[in-house]
Amino acid sequence: MKKMILASLAFATFSFGQSVVTVEGDITSNTTWTASNVYFLNNQAFVDSGVTLTIEPGTVIKARYGVYNASNAAPALVIKQGAKIMAEGTKDKPITFKSELEPGSANYGNGRGLWGGIVVNGYAPISTTGGTNNVEGVTGIPYGGNDPDDNSGVMRYVRVWNGGAVIGADNELNGITLAGVGRGTTVEYCEVALNLDDGFEMFGGTVDLRYCVVYAQGDDAFDTDEGYQGRGQFLVSVLANDSDRAHEMDNRTNGDTDSQPRSHPKFMNVTVISDSAGHTNDNIKVREGTGGDFRNYVMYGGGGDGWENDDNGTELVTQTFPSSGYPNYLYVSKNNVVNKVRTPFKDSFSDSSFTSITADAGLSITSDTTTGMITSVDLTPKAGGSAFTDVDTLGSWFHATDFKGAVGSDNWLKGWTYLDEKGILKDKVEDVYVLEGTITKDTFLPASGNYYLKEQTFVDSGVTLTIEAGATFKARFDATAAFSGSNPAPALVIKQGAKIMAEGTKDKPITFRSEIEPGSANYGNGRGLWGGIVVNGYAPISTTGGTNNVEGLTGIPYGGNDPDDNSGVMRYVRVWNGGAVVGADNELNGITLAGVGRGTTVEYCEVALNLDDGFEMFGGTVDLRYCVVYAQGDDAFDTDEGYQGRGQFLVSVLANDSDRAHEMDNRTNGDTDSQPRSHPKFMNVTVISDSAGHTNDNIKVREGTGGDFRNYVMYGGGGDGWENDDNGTETVTQTLPTSGYPNYLYISKNNIVYKVKTPFKDASVEAFTSETGDPGYMIESNTSTGFITKVDLTPTPLGPAYSKLDNPFEGASASDSAFFDEVYFKGAVGSDNWLKGWTYLDEMGIIVEQEESLVALGGDITENTTLVNDTEYYLNEQTFVKDGVTLTIEKGTTIYARYGAYGASNPAPALVIERGAKIVAAGTKDEPITFKSELKSDDANYGNGRGLWGGLVVNGRAPISNAGGSANVEGLTGVAYGGSDPNDDSGTLRYVRVWNGGAVIGVDNELNGITLAGVGRGTTVEYCEVALNLDDGFEMFGGTVDLKYCSVIGVGDDAFDTDGGYQGRGQFLFVQRAADSDRAHEMDNRTNGNTDSQPRSHPRFANVTIIGDKANTNDLIKLREGSGGDFRNYILVGGGNDGIENDDNGSELVTQDLAAAEAFGYPNYLYISPNIVMYDVVDPFKDFDESGETFTESYINKDPGITYTMGSDGQVDKVNPRPILGGAAYQDVDNVINDNFFTQVQYKGAFDKVNWLDGWSWLSETGRLQTEVLSIEEDQLVRGIPNSFEIKSNYPNPFNPSTKIRFGLPVESNVKVTIFNLLGEQVMEYNLGYLEPGYKSVTWYGKNMNGASVPSGMYFYRVSVGSEFKIGRMTLLK
Repeated sequence: MKKMILASLAFATFSFGQSVVTVEGDITSNTTWTASNVYFLNNQAFVDSGVTLTIEPGTVIKARYGVYNASNAAPALVIKQGAKIMAEGTKDKPITFKSELEPGSANYGNGRGLWGGIVVNGYAPISTTGGTNNVEGVTGIPYGGNDPDDNSGVMRYVRVWNGGAVIGADNELNGITLAGVGRGTTVEYCEVALNLDDGFEMFGGTVDLRYCVVYAQGDDAFDTDEGYQGRGQFLVSVLANDSDRAHEMDNRTNGDTDSQPRSHPKFMNVTVISDSAGHTNDNIKVREGTGGDFRNYVMYGGGGDGWENDDNGTELVTQTFPSSGYPNYLYVSKNNVVNKVRTPFKDSFSDSSFTSITADAGLSITSDTTTGMITSVDLTPKAGGSAFTDVDTLGSWFHATDFKGAVGSDNWLKGWTYLDEKGILKDKVEDVYVLEGTITKDTFLPASGNYYLKEQTFVDSGVTLTIEAGATFKARFDATAAFSGSNPAPALVIKQGAKIMAEGTKDKPITFRSEIEPGSANYGNGRGLWGGIVVNGYAPISTTGGTNNVEGLTGIPYGGNDPDDNSGVMRYVRVWNGGAVVGADNELNGITLAGVGRGTTVEYCEVALNLDDGFEMFGGTVDLRYCVVYAQGDDAFDTDEGYQGRGQFLVSVLANDSDRAHEMDNRTNGDTDSQPRSHPKFMNVTVISDSAGHTNDNIKVREGTGGDFRNYVMYGGGGDGWENDDNGTETVTQTLPTSGYPNYLYISKNNIVYKVKTPFKDASVEAFTSETGDPGYMIESNTSTGFITKVDLTPTPLGPAYSKLDNPFEGASASDSAFFDEVYFKGAVGSDNWLKGWTYLDEMGIIVEQEESLVALGGDITENTTLVNDTEYYLNEQTFVKDGVTLTIEKGTTIYARYGAYGASNPAPALVIERGAKIVAAGTKDEPITFKSELKSDDANYGNGRGLWGGLVVNGRAPISNAGGSANVEGLTGVAYGGSDPNDDSGTLRYVRVWNGGAVIGVDNELNGITLAGVGRGTTVEYCEVALNLDDGFEMFGGTVDLKYCSVIGVGDDAFDTDGGYQGRGQFLFVQRAADSDRAHEMDNRTNGNTDSQPRSHPRFANVTIIGDKANTNDLIKLREGSGGDFRNYILVGGGNDGIENDDNGSELVTQDLAAAEAFGYPNYLYISPNIVMYDVVDPFKDFDESGETFTESYINKDPGITYTMGSDGQVDKVNPRPILGGAAYQDVDNVINDNFFTQVQYKGAFDKVNWLDGWSWLSETGRLQTEVLSIEEDQLVRGIPNSFEIKSNYPNPFNPSTKIRFGLPVESNVKVTIFNLLGEQVMEYNLGYLEPGYKSVTWYGKNMNGASVPSGMYFYRVSVGSEFKIGRMTLLK
């Protein structure tokens, strides 16, 4: 208890602003520092072994200023061995340690040495004799041990400023000292600024550092010694002129330069900044036998030496990476950048064999010559500079990077560091980077670059060009002369053996386009303004000799004999405005894939406004996925020369003057049967054209090409749909051949051809058929430009695009099966339009979506079906998903059920998943899936909202106890469940809400909200809710299905009902009973009159909260008919009769002794933990003594602090199911079963601090769920809005048992109420969150944080509003 500190708070240090908490001495129990206080570090504070200090994001710790020496130790925070610091800030809320002095104050000086620092001591190995030592500046605190994985906690987004106080001759504290700290500790996103001694010093140990920075320290930035063997990546040192070094790395212990463990830091991606004109010390000194591994460094500036090494032991000092000998080598990569440094290498490094890259990385600084500190620094390297070439590869712990130095194009120091806060960090103004000629070595082009494609640019064989997500390339336009053979159009050409790694993202696509902007004089229709991208590979082609050259290029071959050739990755790449004419009938395509192999990835790529083809595949085997072409001048997807690749999810939106969506050829040297025969396998393709304007064929397959074309949707066309001529000997068919690949052309009769003048043309296909139903697309065209200006590519739900689907796996090879995705729609787009957010079509507003009408559901669903969230569904009758079929329901979907008078002849609507079928209903908290009645709550027939339709029934093949192993669900006819597979998988139910169900359809025959009948544990059921069901909420008829985060609200019968040999598990379950609800659990086992039937019902439930109503006289839980079970961490609150009743036993053991239960044997016991909480229940246990068993009837009778009130409708009116922190729910918590399902938590009941019902539950949606600890009410004694923050006298005062604490808010404010006793001890604290303006009151019921009533006496309450607070006094009289 914070007795002394809080007493000081209450009576001495209250002021307007945050509370100030003084910290000094030992911290001997787990402690949390909160962002609502400012902590004052008065002297050295020690966190004792076994204790955890937790610091909230945004917390500020200020240190006392003074004149420090051995007798006046500088304030410091010291984490002892075995203690932990959990300081987990965030970018937006870093944790800050700093001096109490502000810049500009009398004693501030240069900001250094104003206090001590942070010292963390661990048990990891060090090289000191005896294996332990003490940190300089701290007395009698050891570090070191033999555990390299020692864990001293987490430091993330922690800033340490102004430290390093001198406390003796050559005796200062570092900013952050990590002494014998192990690699189990996390140190990342940490900063030391203005420290008089070192920034970070690692005394031995193995701790790793990531994303750390030191600014303007007095000594070294990152100092290592005593056998340190940790790793570091993304480290920044910005030196002042009087700083010593960025690194000073030692190993000698007791005079031995070969002492073990030998210091061997592995540091990668480090940036070192100093001023060549002012900093004359070495930048880095590695000495006294230290080893190490140093790669991807960028060192900028230095008036002294760059790398110095002396006083060696026997370690190998080399620039050739050793394959063995760790830790007895010192390796400095020759690819490190050393720029603007007087002497790059000195002493042992000065041998002529030690080299580095000296080219400018593009960093820059400015310095203040008076202070000697750098005042601005640009740490972002320039595009195409030395930081992006010859990048070293790293080991498994390290993040792979495409750059050297600590910073790439995304500057992680922004938003949280001293460097950024003080305006020292500057952004680069990037020069134009011109692409031309030949790229002869691996190159990385960051997104920050301003790229200009001047001419044909070639990536040489063996070279990889990597392009960062978000990069844009503008291509030269020649306004003076047309492109031609003598004036070739700019293009990016990837030669055979080279690679392009262009991996954009949906949010950051990579774009190639003309420099000409739309609307400018030369833009025209946007086509042909530059060349395009050409990728050449070694995959087979049909040309004689096996090689060829791409049109529009000279002397660049493609083709070979490797079908798996890998030319890199193109993902989220956009190519606009290309296809320049370079000769008669000689243009470049948008993306040319010439002899490219299937090892290459091409997906989410777009070509828009290309004068020639969009994509052209000259032979090869490359696959395409999620690719689109808009308004090209020639063909969208063109194939020839033996192309044998695959494509899925392809879109062609043709202009009126476009040629075709596909033009597919095979003839080579006049031979229509040339081999390899072109045989594209394209599935899920959408072709759009304007029937009134586009008169060419949509698709032409000719010259002997084969192919396999399924799940197409062709919409519009004033010419022919599919044309086929000039055949070879290939079979042309609509019956899928079982053999003969590649010598057939198969066009599925299930493809849709709609609004096309002539669906099939030429003799070979004139008898072919297709589906002709309207897919639900829409287009608008501009008759002047001939371009489509609006297009809706999303098919009508449950329309023809969702029926008669082709199986892409039928007749497929293993390779084909691995490539194609199983889908539930035809065409390239289902309900989720993947073109949104990144394409030209979306950016220009061409993609639109139409309003869809409501869709009725009923009867049998016999094909895989998806219900989409932009459509309302009407459950008209019992709807059955048949064996082998998957019903997928998108997040956010709502299904309304028909209301009627139900009975045997008029069965209530229900959704029934039959055995062998699956439901995949994966909602989210923000977009749950909802089943509910069509009636609104104000409808005359709504009543109490129950029984308005049926429910959701899932049937599986898991074991049940019924004779014969199968049965039928009540309320249904002829639908069986049960089997022999405990791991049966019926799909996923996540964030699914089922409201208003349970319709009566006969005497004692109703449907449950969610019925899980013989369902196996392979099924996922989590975050599901049943509210207002007339019968049970969840009923499990046998099976093994598990439940997590499930709730039942106000049902008419039981909440969680189990029988028929159910042996599943449940955790985090919540029940809110209504006044007329039956039970929270009714758990049975008897089958055919046998209470010992097997499998015996044995539910294992933990962390369950049950809230009853004292007016309800039913039991809360009834366990009967031989049911076993295991029940732990329960909270039961409010019951007008029995808490737990047990009767009609079989031979099972009924006990509260877990050891006895386990010895008796699963599943033949019923175990109820003696630690369950039952509060305000009339009779906690009933009938537990009737079968002769010994049952102690133990439980905890303490108020857990759960609050609720019942409404006049018999339902809960307001409820907060979260218990009081630290109260009964947090005492004597049971260990849960240790398996792969249960989560061990430190509380009872279903809730901790987070209310997982908030935001999606019926309680939340109807405003009944209280998410705050106290209910906030409008003050009944005064109305209006005050002019300023004020408190009113609490009422009543004196009080017993409760009083209202009253206050007024002039504006919306963040409010906290804290209650103290006369000793200054904190009794209770409530964070009320943001409240609207007005007069408010909250009720205190005279209880402390443990839920216990406090004694009579005087109490103080403090109402804090932001940085302001006021104090009141009240008296409790009993």
